[in-house]
Amino acid sequence: MKRLPVTVLAIAPALLALGACNSTQAEAPMVDTDAELATITQIQDGQAAAFAADDAEGATNIYAADATFAASGAPVMSGLEAIRAAFDEMLGDPNSAVEIKTVDGWVATSGDLATTTSDYTYSWSGEDGKVMTEKGFNQTLWRKDGGTWKIVVDSNTPVSAPEEAAAAVSAPAPTETPEAG
Repeated sequence: MKRLPVTVLAIAPALLALGACNSTQAEAPMVDTDAELATITQIQDGQAAAFAADDAEGATNIYAADATFAASGAPVMSGLEAIRAAFDEMLGDPNSAVEIKTVDGWVATSGDLATTTSDYTYSWSGEDGKVMTEKGFNQTLWRKDGGTWKIVVDSNTPVSAPEEAAAAVSAPAPTETPEAG
């Protein structure tokens, strides 16, 4: 009977263990991140439609129970009820209008976290009753809970100071006149 070299006997258990590790690892399912992002964009479009319909419940139901919302000029709101109350108040303003346009986003390859960036325009009644408008940038963190995408953090950042909605007419620049003399 022929004897195996000692080195083969020494490394055989390591090779078997390595092979066993590779065969028992389950492959993670592939996530179609483009399809998931398209789903999130549809959800966000639904929120925009809810705002247009003055539907605070519809605008709020995409938030997780533990969500945080930060809006310009307001304290940070935590929890679904606080966010719903803010949306109820906001939509009670007859001049309230919200436009949201998703600009970009990504979904983690794990398929359970995502972020979107959007441009927004928000109009409301100013203190003097004039319609004010703010344009801004929004970043939203999404989490998939029970197969459904929900907002966990929603943060608005104005990109300019609020302005009256009606375009201000600028006075023409003064023209120089030659000095008499």
